[in-house]
Amino acid sequence: MPVLATLFTISCTQSTITHHYEAVSDEGWSRNDTLHFPLPEIKEDGNYRVELGLRYNNLFPYEGLWLVAETRLNTPHFIRIDTLCIVTANKEGRPTGRGVVLMQSDTLLTTLHLSKGQNGEIYLRHIMHNEVLPGILDVGVKVKR
Repeated sequence: MPVLATLFTISCTQSTITHHYEAVSDEGWSRNDTLHFPLPEIKEDGNYRVELGLRYNNLFPYEGLWLVAETRLNTPHFIRIDTLCIVTANKEGRPTGRGVVLMQSDTLLTTLHLSKGQNGEIYLRHIMHNEVLPGILDVGVKVKR
């Protein structure tokens, strides 16, 4: 049975091509701070899910975080710009993420058909009214097949 569990774990993690978080300044996430996430070279043609992760605490004062995500691929010259909201609290103000003190929320950004040899990057910036957002600790990107 331990061998089967090990094989299952290996097969599940091999579908993830990148999973990386960037820390945000202790003062908060400034509107001018664009986060950069490189996408490694794709080894196999297929459809890939791009998910965004957000780690935040109770100092974040909103029900959601509005972002602009710019995805750039090297071939063909591909640029995709998406606007999305990561929901952080319900209407009563209770956090919707997982956790107690540090919350984690994950949201699907898009699904892309990627070809072998492609690589690129994803840029993220917030478009909230506040110049600096308190309570945001880390923002991440996960790409998996």
